[in-house]
Amino acid sequence: MKAVRLLLILLFVIPKHVIAEENSNQLLLTQYPATKKWGYTHNKSKTSRMFLPTRLTATSAFSAVGLGTSLIWGKKDRLAYNWAIPPQYDQAAKNFDEGLAAVIMEGRMGFINSSNQFVIPPIYKAKKLTKFNYGLAPVMIEGKYGFIDKLGNLVIPNRYEWADSFKDNGLASVKMEGKYGTIDLNGELVVPCTYQLEEAMTTVPVSNKDYRQAVKDVKAKLDSGVYSVLTQRLDSIGAKVDSKEVEFSKGLIAPDDQPFFEQKGSFYGARISEKDSIWLFKPEYIGIEQINDGFFLLFAKDSLCGVGDSFGRIIVPCEYEDITYDRNGHAFVVQEKEHYGFYGIDGLIRAFTGFDLIGGFADGTAPIWVDNETGTVTEDGTIDPEFIQRLYVLGETAEKNGDTQRARQLYARIIKIEPTFAMAYNNFGLLELKSEAYSEGMSKLKLAHELAPENEQITANYKQARKDQKSRRWDKVISGLETAGTLVGVAATTYAAIEGDETAVTALNEGRSLTAEELATTALKSSESASVNEDIYDFENMQVKATSASQIEKEKQKLQQLYVQREAIIARSKNTQRTISSEGSKQIRRAGTSLRMNHGQVRPGQGNYGRGAADRHLRETTDNRVELRNINQRIERQIALIQHLEEGGSSATFSAPASRSTKTGKFQKSGPSQRDKITNDHTYRNWETQLIRMSTGTDPYDDSKRKYIQSQMRSLRAKYGFGKSQWEDWGGK
Repeated sequence: MKAVRLLLILLFVIPKHVIAEENSNQLLLTQYPATKKWGYTHNKSKTSRMFLPTRLTATSAFSAVGLGTSLIWGKKDRLAYNWAIPPQYDQAAKNFDEGLAAVIMEGRMGFINSSNQFVIPPIYKAKKLTKFNYGLAPVMIEGKYGFIDKLGNLVIPNRYEWADSFKDNGLASVKMEGKYGTIDLNGELVVPCTYQLEEAMTTVPVSNKDYRQAVKDVKAKLDSGVYSVLTQRLDSIGAKVDSKEVEFSKGLIAPDDQPFFEQKGSFYGARISEKDSIWLFKPEYIGIEQINDGFFLLFAKDSLCGVGDSFGRIIVPCEYEDITYDRNGHAFVVQEKEHYGFYGIDGLIRAFTGFDLIGGFADGTAPIWVDNETGTVTEDGTIDPEFIQRLYVLGETAEKNGDTQRARQLYARIIKIEPTFAMAYNNFGLLELKSEAYSEGMSKLKLAHELAPENEQITANYKQARKDQKSRRWDKVISGLETAGTLVGVAATTYAAIEGDETAVTALNEGRSLTAEELATTALKSSESASVNEDIYDFENMQVKATSASQIEKEKQKLQQLYVQREAIIARSKNTQRTISSEGSKQIRRAGTSLRMNHGQVRPGQGNYGRGAADRHLRETTDNRVELRNINQRIERQIALIQHLEEGGSSATFSAPASRSTKTGKFQKSGPSQRDKITNDHTYRNWETQLIRMSTGTDPYDDSKRKYIQSQMRSLRAKYGFGKSQWEDWGGK
């Protein structure tokens, strides 16, 4: 009984995904809640370099880093899952039977391998998933079911109203003229279609007599080799598919063909053909461009772009300002504000957007830059360890020189591009503790310890931090008790003085409270000592006063946090002009990129980039000002609340002051000179980027173009007083 109880407890207490992870060779079917799409995650024992060992650790890590919360299957939420195949499917099979898993997209079924390649393209209409067994899988063709092999060849003709996958006994249930029967591997009916219910044919005693006999007969044929020619051919096809000797489907349309673009209102979509009713991409984009190798550049209504493939899968979510396809690296280089990262063509993030620049891939690697340091990254996202170490040394040096702001920035960049680098969490956490950001500091130190439990320095720092944390908690308790004791002493002294006790009067004149001995003597002198003691030691009143003092302290801490938030909003407002391109330059850069990627061909929606960027610029500016107004109102309210509490009031009796009315949308506009400076500063940086791209071979080198760009940079710097870039003096190749 004890053993049974223990088993039941384990079944209910241990999470299901933990039990499922015991098989390290399986990928776990996982649904991403935000989109309701299905994908596959790695087991605990089979992690990629990019992600941390468990979902819990990963979630904590990315929360500490402060990543965003959007993305179609990620940023903070997406990255909390260790995706092996991103969630791109409406339905997906739990297992990869015979190495393939059935998936459904827009009502069409196909089969993928564990590399997320379509071995059988999604061309078969289906509502439910099937599977391969004995090298055969049922599919619907022209309204009837048949069985195909792993190359998509029809082996058993499509003549059934319905068909189930083959079972391990070599039989498959089928339906003809509304009744159920059974076929063998050759497609011959071994149980006639005479049953109203499949269960009556296969499982109900007596009525399943024919089925049980068919099981025995087919087993004898399997053992005697009756099906050997067929099974050997199907096994040979399966071996070629598993070893990837055959060429898989590249898409639902040929790379040189175009889909049928359709406009609905102000949005564009794409179908496989004009006659096909299934959407390749639903009409929810302001522009769609067909680029190389069967990929499509998608532009969302906020002018951010993403990438889809010719199967209709979203490879890169629509949330990046710019995307460049690097065919040599089989990668999409994405830009998020001022930083770069890249996705693989399988839809997985290979490198997070934390680099200042990523050059072109050659021989499997690409140059990367962060803070003027240069390194390399491979196609699978592996970063040169020496590069990370150099950034870490820069952070340590800045910290030793007292430049904690630069040190924080460098540690944050390291964590962004290499989330498993424990020492960056360690140093960042110590800086947070020094600035009294205790919660953030402890979180980062804990993560550092989880990532590198064998590191003695990290372990010592974490233990000391926990010890200090306990000490801070005791200090708060003792401080509260001291406050309570002081209140009791003052109350007792005041009461005794009112009652005429000379010792108490003297104590008040001296500006102090009675000592414990003096209180005892006063109590003995009083004829109503019991009553006096009850009044003096009014513990309920004491607790209220102690709580009031504690609440005032908490409200002051909240006020300090509001001041910090206001400074952050002000800093973000100053950076808005620098991070969001002006309408003109954005349009030129975006259109140039799109034309470059598409060999100069114009696609629907291509002229919308500049307008979208300008709209986004205005929106972000407005949002910043509204947030600043709101935070100022909250600060005013907090100050009034603290004053109310210090005057003896309570939160329940507090009435917030009336907010000062502000007309939203009417902001003071910057003068033309300031606007010109911002615009031309962005132009200057674009010139600089073009020179860098020429130096790395990303763009072809042109000496006359180099000289022209440098002359333009000098003119802009002389006119507007920009800081000089080292690329102004670059001598070329």
